[in-house]
Formats: sequence, structure tokens, C-alpha cells
Amino acid sequence: MRSGELRALHVDDVDLDVGAIFVRGSIDDEEGEQDGKTPAAHRTVPIIPELRPFPLAHVMATGRRGSELVFGRTATVPFLRSTVRSRARKAWTAAGETPITMHQMRHTNASTMIAAGVDPGEVMRRIGHANVSQTIDRYTHALSGAEADTARMVQAYLDARVES
Repeated sequence: MRSGELRALHVDDVDLDVGAIFVRGSIDDEEGEQDGKTPAAHRTVPIIPELRPFPLAHVMATGRRGSELVFGRTATVPFLRSTVRSRARKAWTAAGETPITMHQMRHTNASTMIAAGVDPGEVMRRIGHANVSQTIDRYTHALSGAEADTARMVQAYLDARVES
């Protein structure tokens, strides 16, 4: 998800029973709440089981409900992007890691899904792109060892074709 989409996320947009976030819009500092850049911006983003406790704990701690913002400074005022950057940087540093930006995390997410074998079309839908070439060309980067994995996969495919 983009930071603007997280800023616009309402409690009603999160279904922890099925493990999904329904992205319906975003918030821009200058233009306010928006409906989304393209029809692809409206989507369902699955929450993997390991992460489900975190939004639940946050919503329970804040007591927010319904159309209130999940991550706002208040129930109706969105968080500041600079606050998230600052907190993320502190967390990365405390963990002994090199800090990366929210946008770099988005790239990492797409790259990890591709490396895990998720269909590029599904990656496109999950991150809200209008076409798969945008996802592949702009948002995926080779992960460590990806070249060797690709070579092994191609070789296995060729070997299987020769054997049959």
C-alpha cells in the first residue's frame, strides 16, 4: 500500500476475519482525500496471518470504529508522513538495519512476491497498478540470488522438455 492509502484507511476497510484490507482511496497533503489514481487503485489486499494481530491490537488500543481512521493522529485527522518516516527510521536503526523508505518497502514487497513465484498479474492487482508492465518494469528489483534461481528454473524447464 502507498502511504496515502494508509493515511485514508478506515476501520471499516479492514476485515481481520478474512484477513483483507479494502483500499478505497488515499489522502494527499494538498488535494485532501481522493478516490484513487486509476480504477486499479480500488482493490483488496490480503493480510498474511502473521501480520493480522498488529492492526487488531492497534484498533483495540485506539478504540476506533467504523469510518474512523485506523492510523490517524486522531480518529479524523490523518497521520503526518514525516512522523512515519521518523518512527520507521528509529525502528530500523534500533534493529541494526539500514533504514529504507516506505516506497522502497513497496518495491521490496513486489520483488519478494515475484521471487516467491506469485503471478505478476496478481502482484499488479495487489499493489494497485493498471498494467503488469508497470509492475515488472518499475517496481521489481532482483533480490539476492535471484539470478541464480532464474538460471536454475530455466535449466530445469529445459531439462524437463528434453526428457519428454
